[in-house]
Parts: sequence; C-alpha cells; structure tokens
Amino acid sequence: MRQEGRRAPSFPARAVATLLAALSLAPIASAAEGENVQLHFAKGDFPFLAAALAFGVFALFYAAGLVVQVMKADPGNEAMRQVQSAIKDGALAYLKKQSRAMAIFGAILFVGLIGLNFAGGLPVAIGIAVCFAFGAVGSYAAGYTGMVMAVNGNARTAHAATQSYRRALEVSFRSGAVAGLVTVGIGLVGASAILLLGRGDAVRYLVGFGFGGSLAALFMRVGGGIFTKAADVGADLVGKVEAGIPEDDPRNPAVIADNVGDNVGDCAGMAADVFESYAVTLISVIVLAAATRAVLDGTTWLRLVIFGMMAAGIGLMASLVGIASLKGNDDLASDPLVPIRRGFNITALLGLLGTATLAFFFMGGTGKNPIVASSLRSTESYKLADAREVQAIRERLVQQPVDTAKIKAAIDKKAVELKKAAALVTSDDLYQDLQKVPAELKGIPQAAVQRYISRSKLPVTKYDITGTDIVLSKIDDPVSPLTADDTFEVGNQLAMDLSAATSPELKGFTRVTDPNDPEFPQLRNATLAAGEGGATPAKPYIAIGDKLLKEGDDQLVVRQVSMQVKIPPQPATANSPAFAGRDIDVKNQWLGPASKKALDDMVESQRTSIKASNYKGEIEVHKTIPVSVFANHEGKLLVAVPSDIDRPYELTQTFAVTMYPLQVQELEEIQKEAQAGRGTAMPSPMRIDLAVAETRNVEWWRFVLAFTVGLVLALAIEKLTEYYVSTHRRPTQEVAGVSSAGAAPMIIQGFAYACESSAMMVFLIVIALLCPLFIFPAALYGGYALPLFGVALVGLGMLSTTAYVLAMDTFGPISDNAQGVYEMSGMGETNVKGAKIVSHLDAAGNTTKALTKGFAIATAVVASIALFHSYLDSTKLSAIGLKLDVPEIFLGLLIGGAAPFLFSAFAINAVGRSAFRLIHEVRRQFREDPGIMLGTSRPDYARCVAIVTEAAQRELVGPGILAIALPVAVGFGFSIGKAPMTIDGGSYNLTGAQALGGFLAGTILSGQLLAVLLANSGGMWDNAKKLIEDGNFGGKGSENHKASVICDTVGDPFKDTAGPALNPLIKVMNLVALLLAPVIILPVSPVITVLVTLVAVAALVFAVYNSKKGSFSDDMRTAAEEAAAADVKATIDPAPKPAKKKLTIED
Repeated sequence: MRQEGRRAPSFPARAVATLLAALSLAPIASAAEGENVQLHFAKGDFPFLAAALAFGVFALFYAAGLVVQVMKADPGNEAMRQVQSAIKDGALAYLKKQSRAMAIFGAILFVGLIGLNFAGGLPVAIGIAVCFAFGAVGSYAAGYTGMVMAVNGNARTAHAATQSYRRALEVSFRSGAVAGLVTVGIGLVGASAILLLGRGDAVRYLVGFGFGGSLAALFMRVGGGIFTKAADVGADLVGKVEAGIPEDDPRNPAVIADNVGDNVGDCAGMAADVFESYAVTLISVIVLAAATRAVLDGTTWLRLVIFGMMAAGIGLMASLVGIASLKGNDDLASDPLVPIRRGFNITALLGLLGTATLAFFFMGGTGKNPIVASSLRSTESYKLADAREVQAIRERLVQQPVDTAKIKAAIDKKAVELKKAAALVTSDDLYQDLQKVPAELKGIPQAAVQRYISRSKLPVTKYDITGTDIVLSKIDDPVSPLTADDTFEVGNQLAMDLSAATSPELKGFTRVTDPNDPEFPQLRNATLAAGEGGATPAKPYIAIGDKLLKEGDDQLVVRQVSMQVKIPPQPATANSPAFAGRDIDVKNQWLGPASKKALDDMVESQRTSIKASNYKGEIEVHKTIPVSVFANHEGKLLVAVPSDIDRPYELTQTFAVTMYPLQVQELEEIQKEAQAGRGTAMPSPMRIDLAVAETRNVEWWRFVLAFTVGLVLALAIEKLTEYYVSTHRRPTQEVAGVSSAGAAPMIIQGFAYACESSAMMVFLIVIALLCPLFIFPAALYGGYALPLFGVALVGLGMLSTTAYVLAMDTFGPISDNAQGVYEMSGMGETNVKGAKIVSHLDAAGNTTKALTKGFAIATAVVASIALFHSYLDSTKLSAIGLKLDVPEIFLGLLIGGAAPFLFSAFAINAVGRSAFRLIHEVRRQFREDPGIMLGTSRPDYARCVAIVTEAAQRELVGPGILAIALPVAVGFGFSIGKAPMTIDGGSYNLTGAQALGGFLAGTILSGQLLAVLLANSGGMWDNAKKLIEDGNFGGKGSENHKASVICDTVGDPFKDTAGPALNPLIKVMNLVALLLAPVIILPVSPVITVLVTLVAVAALVFAVYNSKKGSFSDDMRTAAEEAAAADVKATIDPAPKPAKKKLTIED
C-alpha cells in the first residue's frame, strides 16, 4: 500500500519537474529582469518594522498561554476521551500523510524556483525558494495548529457543557482563538522578518513567501474539503437515509471519519486559507505601496509600507483584546452569538481607533512630514496650455463688437494729456507705454483702433491680433497678469500651430533623493564639474547625482524675486544723447534652477551694481524652493521645478545641464585613451530636461477612510451572508418550505437565491473598491498609484480582524465536534441540559462558519485585484493596457473564466469518487456485521478514516497541476510565433503576457462568482435541513427531511470543498503569473516556448484524465451485484462471520 501510494504521483511529479526545468531555461538564456522594486529602509524605519515583528511574536506567546489554559480543562470521562482520541488520531494521521505529498510537490517547486530565478543571481534565487518553503511551512503550521487545538478542545467543550454554559463557550472559543492568533502571528512575523532581512530584494522574497502559503493552502483546502465532504456524504447517505440512524450515532462506521473531516476541512483548511489570504494581502500592501513611487519620493512611499505593517500589528493587538473580552453566561435562553459578535465589534472598533491614531501621527496629521504626492508635467504642456489660452483670447477679441464710443473717449483723454487736437492723436501715442494705455482700450484690438483712426471699414481678423492686444487684455488680471515684457513670448504663442502640437507624457519616473540609489545607476553617470568662482575644477567630471542632489548652499533651487529700479534722466553729452530716464519694475520673476549659492551671488551682484550706479531701487527675494530630481529605468533623469511657477517653460532657456551615458571612471579612461592618440571618440552628452512637479498633500484621514471601508465591507459581507444562509431569514426558510414537494424544488429555490447572493456580493465588493477611487482622486494625485494602494488598504481593513474572525470560524467545528463527542459518549441521554448547551453552541458555530466563508472569498478577490495591478506593471502592460479587441486577450479571458469551473469539477468529482468508496465500505460493514445496527458490535471506524485519507491524497493531483500548469500554458502558448514589440527602448514579447492578463481577469471574476454561488447554495440547503430537523416543516424522519438530506448532500461538496478551495486557487494563479512575469515577456527561443507549452498542456491533459478515471455507474452496478451475491450466499449457506483483521489508523 505505501509503495503504491508513493508511486502514484510519480507522473505528475515528473511533469511538474519537467515544466519547471523548461521554464528555467528562459531566464538563463536571456537577461535578468530588472524591474523589481528595491526596498531601502532608513535607520529610523527599522524600529517600526521591529515593532510589527514584536506584535506577531507577542501574539504567538499569547496563543501559547491560551493553549495552556485550554489543555488544563478536564477532557471528560473515559467515553469522551475515547471518542476524542479516535478523532484526534484520524486527523493527525491525515495531516501526516498530506504533509508527505506536500513535501514532494514542494521540493520539486523549490528546485524549479531556483532555476526560474537563477538569472537574477544565485543568492536571490535561493532566497525566493527558501521564502517559498517558509510560506508553505507557515501555512501548514497554521492549519496544523488550528486542527490540533480543535481535536483537543472538542472533548473539553463537551465536558464543560455538563457543568456550565459559560465555561463551554469560553473553552470552545479560546481553542479556536489559538488558531487565529497563530495564523496571523506567523504571517506578520514572516512578512516583517523578510522586510528586515531581505532589504533590497524583499518584495521578490515576499512573492515567494505568498506563493508557498497559497500553494499549501490550496492543498489543505482541497484535500481537507475532499476528506470532510466525502466522509460527510458517505455518513449521511448510508447512515441517515439508508439505515435511518441519527447524525453522530456511534453505530455509523463513518461517524469518526465525519468528525475528523470537520477538523481537517474547517480547521486545518480554513486556517491555511486565511493564512495565505493574510500573507497575500500584506504583500499586496507592500507591492502597491512600492507602486506609489510614481507619485511619492523614495522616503515617503516606504512610510506606506511601514504604515501597512503597523496597521496589521494594531489589528492583531485589537483581536487579542476582543478574544480576552469574550464572556458567556449560564442562561440557557441566551444566544452565544451575542458575546461573540460583541467581541468582534470591540476588535473592529479598537483596530479602527488604533489605526486612526497611527495615521494621525505617522502620516502627517500633526503637520510634520506630510505625505506629498507629485505628478510630473512637461514644460511643453504648460506652454501649450498658455498658447491655447492666448489663442482663445484672440478668438474672443475678434468676435466681440468694437465699441467706437470707448475708442473716441480714449482718444479724447489722450489728446488732453498730450495737449494736442484729438484728430492728431496717433496709435503710437495711445500704445507707447502699455502701463498708461487708457482703460477704455483694454480689450479692444489695436487694429480696430487703427482702423477707427484711419476711417477704414476693413474688418479685424485673427491675424490682426498682436501680442500687445493679449497683454493689454490681461495686464490687470488678478490671477496671472501679463506685462509689456511678455509681449514677445505671447506673440510666439499666437503663431503656434496647435492642431499638430503635442507634449510628452512623463510616465515611469520616480523621485530620487539619494545620489547613490542602486535602483537608478544613471545617477552615477558623469557630468561636467564646475570650478569655484569660475576656476578650472580639480577633476573635470563628477557624478550627476552628486551635482543634482547636493544639500546646503549647493542645493539646486529656484528663486522668485522682484526688482524695482529708478534710473534718473541723463543730459546729453558729447558721446551720448540725452536719456529721459526709465523705471524698471520686474515683479515675481523666477530664477534658476541653480545652486542656492549661485543665486545668492547673482542677487548680491545686482544689488551692488544698483548701489554703485547711484540708482534708487531694491531687489526683493520672495521664495526659494528646492527642485526635485526624478529618474526612470530607461536611464533618464529629469529636474522638476515646483508648480508655483507661472511660466516654467521660460526657465528652460537658462537651465543647461548635461549628462554623459557613462560613469566618471569610464569617461576618464576614454579621455586618457584619446589623449594617448588611440582615437577613442568621446560620447555625446545628453541634455537633462526640465519638468514641473505638481504637488499636493495627501491628508492622513484618507488612509484611515480607505481602511474603514475594508472594515465596513467585512461587516456588510457578514450581514449579506447571514441574510442568505441563516435559519432566521427568509431565503433559507423559503428553501425549507418547499421541501414537501421533494428535493427538486429545494434545489431550484436554493440555487436561485445563491445566484442572487453571488451577484450581490460582487456589487458590494465593487462599491467598496470604488471608494478608494474617490478617496484618492486620480486627477488630484497624478494617476492610479494611490487609489490602488487604497484598494490594498481596503483589503487590510477587512483582514485587520483576521485573528478574531478565524477564532469564530474554528469555534464552528469545535462546537460541532463537541456535540458529536457528547452524543457518542452517551451523555446526551443522561444530561439533557448539557445536550442543549452543545446544541446551542453547534448552531452558533454553523453560523460563524458560514459567515467566515464569505469573508475569505472577498479577501481573495480584493488581494487578487491588488496583485493583478502588480502583474500589469511587471509585464510592461501598463504602457499598452489590456484591450478586449485584441483576440489573445479575449481568448485568455475566456480560458480564465473557465478555469474555476474546471477546478470545481475536479474537486466535486473527487468528493463523489471518495464518498462512493466510503459508502461501499459502510454498506459492507452493515451487511457483514448485523451486530453493528443492534449495538452489540463496534464498527471499524479506522478503516473508514483510512479509505477517505487515501482517496483525498490521491485526488489532490489534478487540482494542484491545474493551478500551476494552466497559467503557464496560457502565458507561453499565446507567445508562440509572436513578434516582439519595443517599449521604453527594450524588446519584449507581450502577446503571451496580454493573454495571461486576460486569463487572470477572467479567473478573478468567475472564481468569485462561483465561490459565493457554491458556498451559499450549500449553506442554504444545509440550514434548511437543520430547520426541518428542529421540528419545522415535518421534522426528522419525514419525507421533507429526506428531501432536505438529499439537498444537503448535494450542497456539501459545494460549500465545503469546491467553493472554499477557489479562494487559494485565485491567489495561486495570480502569484504564478507574477513569478512568470519576468520570463514570459522575454523574446526567448521559439523552441523553449513550444517546449514549455507542450509540457504544461501534457500536465493538464493528465490532470483531466485523472479526474475522469472510473465510472460511478459501473462502480455502483458492481457494488450492487456484490451485495446481491452476498445476500444470496448468506441465505443459502449461512456461515460464521470471518475474523476481521484490525486496521490501525496508520494503515
């Protein structure tokens, strides 16, 4: 048996190994991907990261304290201990066997990830693989801890129920709280440790960590779901329907397997699922914080990373308080959900208050170190805007009627001033000094005045409008006045052809503050050095970063000045004519960019010159503002001036800084070669362009508001799920109400409500994710970088109460198991009060389990949407977008939409096959040992556990291959034969990446819809059955009840296998795509692309074939024939029952 079990996965193992080996060829054959985000924290940041780490460690210690408390509780009498021991042995045996299968798969992927990332350097590749292993171990540890506490807490809860309602609630909830605290604690410790130790490559390590957690969660969710529902279906169909015995009846051979399934599915699987959701959400916060580099400088966006980690830690501490605050009471009429919900409200409120406080002090609420977003605009765009305004004024001046009365009044006024007849006043008299032009003429074209004077009837056209006309129309403008000095520039703007005018879009630039920033090596490129006071510098070249990013007097700034100088009249001399005098009045003129010292010297020189000439005047300095430096990954640099400057394009005439495409040492060597006569040509320098940085403060409350939206979304999902699946609400009551007509109308009604609930969930998520777009308007903050970080904060807000939510979820199977232990130990007949207590706890647990399923599904969608944006950035698709009119994208969308359905088919078929094997075994035991039904013989529980364990592990292969191989097949398959395209100077094959982007979008959408549909339909059918079992609509044993059992059986694999497993599937596929991103865009050899595609498709074919093995109808016919033959033989030749070999749990 064991050797066969080891040989079974050999083909898929080889397929995955071959697939990853083929993938590893791509990066080896080409250049390493260089778009990875580099994290370089300042010394002041590390205490905050250490605090987040400390929060996680404290949670683990607190969990250890809860373990001690729970284990001190009395596990009950001998009968309770025996039942608990059987459940515990079965659950541990299952996890032990699953860990072996996961280890084999994980080892293959470990080696594959090293090959996949080898081109980026062996240390980094090993680091990613190690973090993958840690993520998988963390996910497994979270699931293992949750399950171990559940199997130890069930008997203790059952025994506590014999004494105190309050004590039973507290024991069961604290047992579940251990799972919540360990899950979140490990996730926070892992992410914080990677940020502290991984430094520059931390983001790549985090993606590996998340991938490991997601893959392990997928295995535990799928495997646990197959086990629990195969056992549940087998136990219900043979026990309840065929044998007519109640649930948790010890005569049912599958009853222990059923209880084991509650733990491996609802505890281990859910804990692993939530762990990877938590880890992936933290990763999305960090990755999307890094994406804000487009609008925030390197120091500021790292504050967003720290804010996310600290907010997660605060949520964890709030959960501790919420868990500690839970207190029950001994009133049997009380609802245990009341204190549970009160604890959740306390957790949510404290988490929100703590996060708001953090944001106020850390995100600029005090006025110190505000978050400032910058968006770049080219100076050409300002010039175009001004030219459009100037030409619009021209059109207005041409179209408006000429007021001749105003012209006449202006001429009369000027005639009086000049003491001449009005008929002798000329146009030159009127317009000689623009400051003294009569007010009546402002807004009237100069050509119209000239035509009035000359009595011409010719109309004024737009070509007659001059710069003087535009200046006069805005000379007194309170916002942006023009002066006579602007006439020439305005004239140029009038002559511009705006129909063909364009301005470059400045995308992909990040503000830099460190001249040695390793992410932008162009900062070390050479530029000409400037000597002190114009002297020849000691070295001819310096690094451009050292020139642009200096501090103190050498800092690059712009300065606004005004100058008023009165030059007195001068009499004529032998060498010069008489000078009538002149007033120089220059207001709000901008100078620079130049060093602060250079501008100081310029102003001081002008003041000295004015004083030496005995002129009256002064130069006033209004503002001195530092400029910003921006860089991109194409080797370009920009110097950005503040948006306070009215006409920034005028500064381009005086700013002339160039940069060579080589570093200082390389340039000096070329110069030496040239001086030695070797004829090496010096490279041409390139000019550094001037741009404008439009800045805007990002208020601290915006971050809190986005976080709050996540909390509200979690509450809304809870209410929505409760409405559709609660026994106290109309949908479930409607489903139960139609049971008198059989199972068919129940299925129709439940399915219809489930479809509705799935759509409503999407609407809720869409509304929540729209909120960040309004909280961080893209128009205000330079694009979608901050709104997308807001989406990540929504996810973080949802998961801030994760520890408490997971405690609620684990409380469900613990209370369910406690009722099973109570019944199977015989206490149900001797202690009626205790039976009511465990029944109340079980009912509350069913509700909390249903609520947390919706929560887990929503977190998967929010995290995946955040990761989807990261994928688009990594594959250069942000530059060209995903357009549905591209056939490959649309086809990828279709395949992605189909993936969750194929995955669900694998999972549901697996439950059916596994359940049939169990049904066959239970029937065999009933048939061969009549003493089981009489209560004189003990069923072979271990054999049932062993059958379902083996079946669950065997059925894991298909879903696991599908999750990895399908994205690979799409990404590489659609790249075959496609020509690369040039983006940002690089050559990339983006067709496969586009198809994979469409695939991910389809997977996220259909996965979410299908997950909610399956989870809520199963939940409604399950609770409809419970309604009937509580004595409504016919009660137990009625035809209504039999119909509800059929519906519940149909819904079991929906709500506990396929539906929940779609959460990790969505995230695994997103993370696989993110890991593949740097590979699939490389223009590699077609041979490699075809090879990878063929291996991926072969693996998929095997997965589909594996899910199709066997025929239910053939198996059932064979089983029926065997049963009939056994009945005939027993009638003709009754023989003593053969001695049975006792099978151990390990077997």
